[in-house]
Amino acid sequence: MRILVLLSFLLWFMADASAQDRHKLDSLLQLVNTLPQYCGTEADTTRMKICIDIGDLYETSQPDSALWWYGSISDASVSTEKIKLFPHRATLFSTALRFQGIIFDALGNFPEAKRYYVRAMKIDEESGDKRGISVCLICLGISSYSQCNYPEAINYHERSLKIREETGDKKGISKCLNNLGVICADQGNYPDALSYYEHALKIAEELSDKSGISKLLNNLGLVCAAQGNYQEAEDYYGRAMKIIQEIGDKYGISACLNNLGIVCKNQSNYQGAINYYKQSLKIDEELGDKRGISACLMNLGVAYSVQGIYEEALSYFERSLKIDEELGNKNGISACQMNIGVVLCAQGDYSGAISYYESALRGYSEIGALSELASSYPSLARAYILGKAQQKE
Repeated sequence: MRILVLLSFLLWFMADASAQDRHKLDSLLQLVNTLPQYCGTEADTTRMKICIDIGDLYETSQPDSALWWYGSISDASVSTEKIKLFPHRATLFSTALRFQGIIFDALGNFPEAKRYYVRAMKIDEESGDKRGISVCLICLGISSYSQCNYPEAINYHERSLKIREETGDKKGISKCLNNLGVICADQGNYPDALSYYEHALKIAEELSDKSGISKLLNNLGLVCAAQGNYQEAEDYYGRAMKIIQEIGDKYGISACLNNLGIVCKNQSNYQGAINYYKQSLKIDEELGDKRGISACLMNLGVAYSVQGIYEEALSYFERSLKIDEELGNKNGISACQMNIGVVLCAQGDYSGAISYYESALRGYSEIGALSELASSYPSLARAYILGKAQQKE
C-alpha cells in the first residue's frame, strides 16, 4: 500500500502560495492591466516579473491558471540574437519555461516537464547563465527521480553540483548534496545518504541557512526511521520542527508532522499517526495546498486501511483521488487507484479491485513510472487468482 513520505528536495523553485496571498494577487492583477504589452526588448521585464509572481500565487491551488500566466510570457521561440541583446528578458523567459516544467512534473506529466526544462536550459546555455543551467539540471534530476530513473537523476544532480563547485556557491553545493542524498535514501543506500546529508548540513550550518538546516534534519530523520531508529528519527524531527516554527515555514511544519505520522504508523501506533496526519491536513487546508491535502488524505486512508477500517479508508482515498483528478496529477491518481484496489481486494470485491488496478497500471504506463508498474503487477495477479477461486466456490 502506498504512503507518501515527504522527502525534502532543496530547490530554487517558486514560492508556494497561500490563502493569505489573495490580496497580493488582486493587486498584481490590477497592476498588470496598466502595463504596456510586450515589445520584445528589456522593457518587457517588468510585465514578465509580475506575470511570474501571479503564476507563483496560483501554483499550488490552481495549476492551470499558473501555467497560463507563465505561458503568457513564453514566446514560441527566442533567437540567439535576442538572448544576447536582452539578457534579463532571456533569464525571465527561461524561468517561466522552467516553472511550467515544474508544474507538469507535479501533475505527473514527465515528458512535457522535460520538454520545458530542456528549452529553458538551452536559453541559459546560450546566455551563459551557469546558475540557470544548474537549476535546470536539478529539475531534470528530480523529474528522473520521480520516474525512478536513478542513474539519470544522479547524473543530472552531479552535473549541477559541479557547476556550483566551480562558481563557489556554497548554498548551492549544500542543496545539490542533499538532493543526491535523497536519491541514495530512496534506493536504500543509507550510508551514502547519511554522508551526503551530513556534508550538506555542515555547509548549511556554516551559512546559518535555517531553511536548509530544517530540511536536512527532516531528511536525516527519514533515514533513521527507514532503519528502524525511531527515537533518533523523532529527535531529528523535533530539531527540525523547532527551526521551522522559528522561521514560520508552515509547509515545513506540515511535512514534519506528516513524517512523524509515518514513524507512528511504522510502530503500529495508528492513532498517533492519524493525529499527526490530521494536524498536517489542517495546515494544508489553511494554506490551500491541494497537493498537500491529497497526500494527507492518502496517508490517513492507509492508516485506517491497515487497521481493517475499510469504509473510512475508502472515504479518504476517494477524496484524495478527487483532488488529484482535479489537479490532473497522474501519478497521484494511479497511487489512489492502487490503494482503493487494495481495500476492495481485502473486502473480497475482486472484480472492483481489478478494475482499479488496471486503471492505475495504465496511468503508470502513460507517465513511464516503471518501478511503480513493476510493484503493482503482483497485486493485480493476486486479485485475478482470488477472483477465480471465488468463482469456483
